Amino acid sequence: MGKGSCLCGVAKLVGHLIDTHCHLNHDGLREEMDAAVQRAQAAGVIHLVVVSYDLASSIEAVAIAEKLTPYASAVVGIHPTMAHTCTRECLHILNELAHNPLVVGIGETGLDLHYPFPPLRTQLEGLHAQLELAGRHNLPVVFHCRDAYGQLLTELRRCPPARGVMHCWAGNTDEAQQSVALGLHLGFGGVTTFKSAVDIQRAAVECPQHRIVLETDAPFLAPVPYRSKQNEPAYIAHTAAHIAKLRGVSPEELAHDCSRNAIELFPRLATTVQAALRA
Repeated sequence: MGKGSCLCGVAKLVGHLIDTHCHLNHDGLREEMDAAVQRAQAAGVIHLVVVSYDLASSIEAVAIAEKLTPYASAVVGIHPTMAHTCTRECLHILNELAHNPLVVGIGETGLDLHYPFPPLRTQLEGLHAQLELAGRHNLPVVFHCRDAYGQLLTELRRCPPARGVMHCWAGNTDEAQQSVALGLHLGFGGVTTFKSAVDIQRAAVECPQHRIVLETDAPFLAPVPYRSKQNEPAYIAHTAAHIAKLRGVSPEELAHDCSRNAIELFPRLATTVQAALRA
């Protein structure tokens, strides 16, 4: 799908937000999904991307997208801390799920060196298997990275994805520039609103606006003024307002540009977002 076709009707996105990374398939939000979705709609959120972390959550994400269509879509994959479960059978099921048009990406995959298990070699095997899967389906990749930006960027220079996003950006500005140079988007969430997040805020200011997407990572990492509480997609409006203030633009402009960026990142979103706008 070309850029022009995937951005058809984008002018209607003014003021509308897309949460590019949430976990309605996780404890907490799962139990109050309908109410959380209603609150998100009231806050101006036009679409939710439900991201997975293991095989069970991948299957559930697709079921949620089908239930909520055209308001939600799914990303299927294996988190690096679960890379030891990324077996041939698992990859076969993920491959089957990826044929569903409501599956818009692969992930979240990547590298996480904060914990000693699974070992780096196992994480790399899971990462490369999912990069291959994404390439097979021409889907973008959602990357998780913790204490491993140098290693992950090195791998992505060797095997660059067609499109991808560094979810929950937490690196420094140099790493942000390297990521953008690789053609990646940066996902900014609630952490950007924390007073201590100076480097993340600087990255949010210096990142080209056409490479920024917004996310919540709900039910985790709620923004100020909800910090330490359960996060939910409606709270993305606080993150958007904070980043808009940092960048010196209006919240409406930022929402429009970030939602357009989300559709460029996830081309399969175009059809469902347009249907949501008509609903």
